[in-house]
Amino acid sequence: MEVNQDVKKKRNAEDVSQSQKTFEKKENTYVYIKDSFRNNTNTTDYVHYHDVEVPQEQPAKDRSFSYKSVIIAFLSSAAFVIACVCLGIVLSTKDIHAAETSMNTTDRLEQKYNEALNKISEINHKQDIIKLNYSKLEMKLRTICQGAEDGWYTPNNGYQYKVVDTVQTWQESRVLCQDMGGDLAVVGMRNLAVRKDIANEVFSSFYPAWIGLNDKSVEGQFVWIDGQSLLNDEASWHPRQPDDVGNEDCVEINWKFPASNANDRPCSQQCWALCEKPTRRICD
Repeated sequence: MEVNQDVKKKRNAEDVSQSQKTFEKKENTYVYIKDSFRNNTNTTDYVHYHDVEVPQEQPAKDRSFSYKSVIIAFLSSAAFVIACVCLGIVLSTKDIHAAETSMNTTDRLEQKYNEALNKISEINHKQDIIKLNYSKLEMKLRTICQGAEDGWYTPNNGYQYKVVDTVQTWQESRVLCQDMGGDLAVVGMRNLAVRKDIANEVFSSFYPAWIGLNDKSVEGQFVWIDGQSLLNDEASWHPRQPDDVGNEDCVEINWKFPASNANDRPCSQQCWALCEKPTRRICD
């Protein structure tokens, strides 16, 4: 019995020794776990060692590398943000410049438009002046062709007319017109439209002028100086005329009246003279 126990102890010692050797040999790979158990038949403790694979130790992480990564990521993000801000500023500057350019272009176009309108207005004004000058030239040419002298006007009725703004009596005015080769107006006064045309052309103010009509011989019977009696449709008297107030035997017309209406007046009063004489036609 004692022999068997010695044998067991010897074997156990060999196993432990072998286990230590194995552990020393494989310490980087294995560890040995000791299991104790009790035999059912006796109280002897048996030690059994078995191996468990131990994972290889991982190298320690380089914390400095993590810090660098964070710093690099932060700097990259900051650079990206700065780049975006700079790009936004550039685009905003371009938009502002484009808006200013557009505004300047609009202002220039508006200025050009206003200048064009002003030029058109000037052209229209010049055209009006040209038309007026052409009308005057045409009238003057017509007057010349009709044989009217300078300063005289003809309504194309074969006679020419001129207002002499020297104030004289009716008889003095008639002598003045005769000295100019004519007489006080008669022919042009019979037609009311022609009378108004002549008055519009030769009168320069609303001063009255003598014409060749009077009732010196018989009161109320007006006769032209060419000997013909006044017809009803020839007079065109001013309202409530003739009234023969104060021996009014001579007749004058006044441009201020609506249709150059006639008015009787004392022959001794002084008025302008409306002279008439034939034209000498010089062209067809």
